[in-house]
Amino acid sequence: MSADYWLSQLLDDNDVRTLDDATRLLSDVHNLPGRLEPYEHRQEPLDPLPQSDNVTIVAGSTLDLSGNFDCIGPQCVINRVDELFGRIWHYFDTVIVAGASSWEISKRARIEPGLTTYYLLGQIATLLYIRTIGAEQMMVFRPRPHVRRDQRPLAARALELPDLDAARKQYVEAVMSSGAPVEDLVFEGQRWHGWVHVPGGNRRLVDIPLLQDTPRKAISRAAAGIVFDDAADSLVGDALSARVYRAPLAIAYEFHERWLAKRVRPPSEAEVALNLSLPVLQYASPRDIMQLRQEERTSFEAFQLALRSAIRQQVAMAVDGRTSRDIARVVSEGFIKPALSDIERSIRAATRTMLRKSGVRAIVAATTEVTTGLLTGYASAVAAGIGLALGASTLQPLDNYIDARKEIELKDMYFLWKAERCSPSI
Repeated sequence: MSADYWLSQLLDDNDVRTLDDATRLLSDVHNLPGRLEPYEHRQEPLDPLPQSDNVTIVAGSTLDLSGNFDCIGPQCVINRVDELFGRIWHYFDTVIVAGASSWEISKRARIEPGLTTYYLLGQIATLLYIRTIGAEQMMVFRPRPHVRRDQRPLAARALELPDLDAARKQYVEAVMSSGAPVEDLVFEGQRWHGWVHVPGGNRRLVDIPLLQDTPRKAISRAAAGIVFDDAADSLVGDALSARVYRAPLAIAYEFHERWLAKRVRPPSEAEVALNLSLPVLQYASPRDIMQLRQEERTSFEAFQLALRSAIRQQVAMAVDGRTSRDIARVVSEGFIKPALSDIERSIRAATRTMLRKSGVRAIVAATTEVTTGLLTGYASAVAAGIGLALGASTLQPLDNYIDARKEIELKDMYFLWKAERCSPSI
């Protein structure tokens, strides 16, 4: 779905499949502007996606490939990819992601070709990883709406966000009262650099444009304000992206969640889905899940449809004061876990019946998939072959077992049950 993204087109046009291919393609840094010229004026539209039955979400700062945020290194972004798809694979069909601007990169390439090449290779590494795990088909690249900082209060009010000016004062005071708000301060390049402690126990490296003789307390206060302003800018940009593209937002940070939660409105189905903790994520990687989504499309679609229905029902029934996390727990405890237990019981019962009626225990060794619930066509054939060798009285229970398995595979939660057992991590 990301075929219209200019960087995807660059990779396809030049048959780039590995990072080594990309390195060779961009090895002549002085020719970088010419290499990028065909894509310089490609621009994804700032429009909502065409209407369809797909359920869409805006990634926002959770996964931003524009290079304008704190997470720009390939491994950092790849970790964000895993985090995002680990939260959306079960419910959403499409994710809107802010990509790098071809015009800005082309302009930068004329000024700093070497640095731009390094940055571009990082973007390509991320995109190749997204292709490797099979997630590219879910992605649509769109520009991130920009709000000037002096327009932030007006935009915040229009987006029904809390008073960010008052929030800034509270935030700065909370950081200042933490004991040691800034550590490892170094003055270099006409500015201070230091690690800022923020509420919640995290730290962030900040550049502070103050003179060398500035008092330590003033440096700390300025650093806390910079951290808040950057987070507030991304919060407003994320909320505006969700408004422009008419899709829910995948909340990235504790800061975002805290302030978006202050908006007085009932939880949405998308918010519940994002807060749903599925047991499969303890075992399987996003790559495992995306691959299984393709291989077991019919089972996945049945699972997704049932899950959406359960979430919709619980959101409609939710009483005032219930949060999206509360509703997600109800869906998990009242719908998902009982359904998984029912599948487990059904498979064990079918297995016991087969063994009891066939009177043949040795068959378990030949069909070990029975114990994991993954009776493949090959294993079924082996089991049937053993049944023939041992007599027709053994074959009939095997046929009954296979029929029972087919019925079990039609259950709504079968995909999730199987996904838990398909992970190589188990």
